[in-house]
Amino acid sequence: MPPLLSCHQGLFFPLGARCSEEGVNFAIYAPEDPSLLLLLESPGKQRFCLPLTGCHKGVRHLFVPGVDRYWRYSYQSGRGSRPRYLLDPYATLLSELPFFAHPYDADFDWQGVVPPRHDWHEAVIAELHVKGFTRRHPAVPIEEQGRYAGLHHPEVIRQLKEAGVTVVQLMPVAEWRDEPHLPPLGLTNYWGYNPLAPFAPSRRYARLDPVVEFKTLVRELHRAGIEVILDLVLNHTAEGGDEGPVWHWKHLCPDYYLRDPDGRLGNYSGCGNTVDLRHPAALRQVMDCLRFWVEEYRVDGFRVGQATNLGREGKHFNESSPFFCALAQDPVLQRCKLIAEPWDRGPHGRQRGRFPDEFAECNDRFRDGIVGFWRGDDTAPAELASCLTGSRDRFSEQRWPAHLPVNYICSHDGLTLVDLVGYDGRGRGGEGPGGQEEQVRADRDDVDPLRRQRNLLACLLLSFGVPHLLGADLASHSQHGNDNAYDQDNVVGWLDWRADPKGRQRAFISRLAALRRQWIIPLQQRMSYASPQTSYPDMHWLRPDGEAMEEVERREPGLRSLQLLISEPSLGSVLWQLNRGDRAEYHRLPGRTPWRLALDSARPDIELSDEGGSHLVAAHSLRFWVQPPVSGGGPAKPNGAPMAPLTQWEE
Repeated sequence: MPPLLSCHQGLFFPLGARCSEEGVNFAIYAPEDPSLLLLLESPGKQRFCLPLTGCHKGVRHLFVPGVDRYWRYSYQSGRGSRPRYLLDPYATLLSELPFFAHPYDADFDWQGVVPPRHDWHEAVIAELHVKGFTRRHPAVPIEEQGRYAGLHHPEVIRQLKEAGVTVVQLMPVAEWRDEPHLPPLGLTNYWGYNPLAPFAPSRRYARLDPVVEFKTLVRELHRAGIEVILDLVLNHTAEGGDEGPVWHWKHLCPDYYLRDPDGRLGNYSGCGNTVDLRHPAALRQVMDCLRFWVEEYRVDGFRVGQATNLGREGKHFNESSPFFCALAQDPVLQRCKLIAEPWDRGPHGRQRGRFPDEFAECNDRFRDGIVGFWRGDDTAPAELASCLTGSRDRFSEQRWPAHLPVNYICSHDGLTLVDLVGYDGRGRGGEGPGGQEEQVRADRDDVDPLRRQRNLLACLLLSFGVPHLLGADLASHSQHGNDNAYDQDNVVGWLDWRADPKGRQRAFISRLAALRRQWIIPLQQRMSYASPQTSYPDMHWLRPDGEAMEEVERREPGLRSLQLLISEPSLGSVLWQLNRGDRAEYHRLPGRTPWRLALDSARPDIELSDEGGSHLVAAHSLRFWVQPPVSGGGPAKPNGAPMAPLTQWEE
């Protein structure tokens, strides 16, 4: 039993419940509720109710000696017609009891492991679901499958390294709540985008202690040279709309949320409420939360969904919002990798290219352009050029590497790669283990679907920007056409590693990653105005016969076959040959110097060879050629014609 008579006011900072050798300091922001009481429960189930005797700028606080991490605590308000339990919004470890949490104990052995700190140019991201990635992994022990421990199993790390992954982007690991409509349907919120306690790693993925086990995951991934980015939900909470549950902020600080002129909660997130980062309490919590994960868990950065909310001022977006200003001067967060999904569901929600330099941005234009080209849409060469060379009309190379686009073909909220080439349309196919709304399989020609996948993967990893892979595609997993598996905590969402038991897809991705390191990254770094350079890479679009395209041809949406050449005297040249037509077509290599065939999506097992002149590029395929620097003769050029510099292609 703690010496309750020796409790004292304690400190108003930091917020939350923090352990020390003497006891625990409790602090909570509750400016409008002087009736708030601290509830304590000992490991022996004894309960105590204590007044919060300290108050400073709306923060009510108390230090209780003799308490440690094994105690549980909650808050109780006497305001209103009946007492109300409240969860600490800064809770770091939830109890199995609703509204109760455990104090935070920072003790952990990091064993001298330090973060890898990869440059943005070097990053290859894999988006993973902690449970789904290993729940059916054959090499992971049953007791570790679907848990933090499973994700740092040596075989899992080997597979990530094999695929060239340098960064894992974890779908939400902070504690969340199921939306009220899901349990009656026998479903749960599998993805976790409904945050309840943003400081607390989820108990769902832990065997015993989520704090220690998540820190161990980060440590072991860092030991392997892999960085960790968290998908952190900052734009709304699990308190829902006006009729939703009350967990903390609705009672403690109603102005924490954006409100309409009539006082109702603004719903720019599509989830019932929207955090108002103009309010000091909201801004403080978000900044404290980001710093907490960096300082205490040593994560390397964050991906923020529907990130327009970070700069939202009512119906408008402000690039100099309080959050962006706070972030720009924060010394802890300056070293982080930050990724913004540059839209939300509110008015003026799409803000692609307008985020500050602290953020890289998800580039949905890359997905639409590349997928559209291979699908046969009216995608002009100029649009394809923009996708392959960094979408610089939106993400100027003058802002690289900090503001590189994050390119992706597939992400969690869409079809997996297997389903993208195998199903027509978009819809919720495969609901539940058996599926109730199966999508229609694509009625396409007899082109190998694996070749279609290889075309998309090659464009992703051999383009300028930061490639983002979906974890499901490392296992060739299918969700049976389901493009919104947020409630599928079953075999739909758990990766089926038997789909590619020999790891051929990962081997192909590994090959692409090696080509990227050797050829694409140096050219991308040279394009960046932030890097030392003696010359700027040149680009030329060519017809299949090797002649330079005219301006009108570059705008022609019906072209089926074309070539892209990028050269830099000290780095060499690379050449894409793309044929989305139904027939093989001859392509002539530019210049007189031999080229090395580095990749053929129609024949992925082909040996590297030197070739010149004309040769057939198979239907629905691409080839990637490389040419080392040519001493004296300069880089390859089409029939001796001068190269068009890359900067001329921004229109």
